[in-house]
Amino acid sequence: MLKLDYFKLPNYIFAADLTHNEFAVLAYLISLHTNIRSKTGDYKRVRQTTIAHSCGIKTAQTVSRIIKSLHKKGFISYIIKAYRPDNLIGTYTYVLNTEKLCGEYTPIKRSVFTRNLNAKQLKVYLYLLKCIDKKLMYCWNSFSDISNALKIKRDDVIAIVSDLVCERCIRKTRKLRYDNRNVYSDNVYSIKTVRLIKKRLKKNCSSLFALRTAITYQHTKINLYTCIIALYSLFVNLFF
Repeated sequence: MLKLDYFKLPNYIFAADLTHNEFAVLAYLISLHTNIRSKTGDYKRVRQTTIAHSCGIKTAQTVSRIIKSLHKKGFISYIIKAYRPDNLIGTYTYVLNTEKLCGEYTPIKRSVFTRNLNAKQLKVYLYLLKCIDKKLMYCWNSFSDISNALKIKRDDVIAIVSDLVCERCIRKTRKLRYDNRNVYSDNVYSIKTVRLIKKRLKKNCSSLFALRTAITYQHTKINLYTCIIALYSLFVNLFF
């Protein structure tokens, strides 16, 4: 696991008193790599338009209101203004409150914010990543479990999960109950779809290549025997 490819998302923020947009913006700020750390917190310098684009928020004005709300709730300690040479406001720097963003965490790829997910989709996706068992590499949360944990309507959760499957962010399968093979249990989610398909295709291609090589070898072997017999017959006819 490369250090710069992943960031530590605190598990606490899933249960925190945050709106879906506030969760998405806070998660994005946490994901930004920075070399400036102090006792006051981690310094994150980013444009509000960039935050809006990465979190699926329509306008930078909405991001500005969300930043102020996160500041009031204590997740952002300081908001530092920067001025350009023409005295216009430049890019803001946000100091995250690391004391409030500590504890158990889930490693998340920074590239998650390049998937063009909106705030609700991002929250459900990150929640499923948190719930996936590290050994089994899947989780089995029901729609009701996700709805109750994230405070999203169950119908919205069903639609979001369907969208995530269509975007190939996750893989959803249905398993039969062990005690009754005619009834399905909860859905099973994983993120290994692409890799499993690649391995399966690679294995099948290797088998086909081996079969073709064997057929070619046998064909060449048969042709060689035919040539030897023909030469022997010609030799016999010429000299005997």
